[in-house]
Amino acid sequence: MDRRVFLKGSLALPIGLAVSEKAFSALPSVHTLPGPKPDLYVGVWHSGVGGGAQWSIPATDWDSFAVKDKQYFDQGLRIVSLSSYYDFGQKMSKYTATWRGGVGTGAQWTVPATDWNAFAAKTQTYFDQGLRLNAISITNKKGQIAYTGTSRGGLGTGAQWILPAMEWDAFSTQVLNYSNQGLRLVSVSTTYNVQGKTVYAGVVRGNVGVGAQRVIPATDWNSFATQDKKLFDQGLRLVAISTFFKNAQVKYCGVWRAGQGNGTQWVNQPSDWNTFAAKDKQYFDQDLRLVSLSLARDQSAPL
Repeated sequence: MDRRVFLKGSLALPIGLAVSEKAFSALPSVHTLPGPKPDLYVGVWHSGVGGGAQWSIPATDWDSFAVKDKQYFDQGLRIVSLSSYYDFGQKMSKYTATWRGGVGTGAQWTVPATDWNAFAAKTQTYFDQGLRLNAISITNKKGQIAYTGTSRGGLGTGAQWILPAMEWDAFSTQVLNYSNQGLRLVSVSTTYNVQGKTVYAGVVRGNVGVGAQRVIPATDWNSFATQDKKLFDQGLRLVAISTFFKNAQVKYCGVWRAGQGNGTQWVNQPSDWNTFAAKDKQYFDQDLRLVSLSLARDQSAPL
């Protein structure tokens, strides 16, 4: 399939169920409301990033996630992308990740969703042990921003700075300042705060290249796809993606960088797990690998 056709494809977003007055009046006085909307997954696949083993899991609670992480860790796989959100219905944080082989065998630690102070303290401890943060995810948890992240060994000993959740103007200014110092964004995440404002968090590190870098504020699919094509044609590749729902619409934020090769790149439309897993297998069989994975769910009223 031509990549341009793929990116220009229409985006089918989940919507609430429309019920006419006549149909509603025919319902019994006690009826069952629709269940929760599905978790949706967006991924970025690249060629030229190795042909090792790869596993991703559907969103799950922390205990189940930790068991899977241990299993893959013992097989020599490491987390290359991580995403989390707070499920208001189930009153718990849920996690998904992608593990790959061929990315080192060093230590790895993931911090479950927590407040900024606890997250910053934990990642500082890992930094002092020579580990570096390669994935960050933020979510609105009961009105507060919760942080999740994975630190790994084997990622060098360069500088690292974590940008806590802030609005776009402040975030983009910080990213530019670090870029001018030779640091680059390796992970980005977006959500909304208690005021309903879109906020951004990210990880910048040294020793990951000094080429061009672009990051855009959260936007709709068409605008995102247009920007992606433009930057792809300039030789940049999407290295990190983040999605979340705002006002029942999916919003996308991405980071593009030069120096990632000039191979194939694919981004899927938001899909339920089964559809996503089938697409992932298709690309895996074509020797592409996931470089970024994002999880989101519309938690607005189902009716």
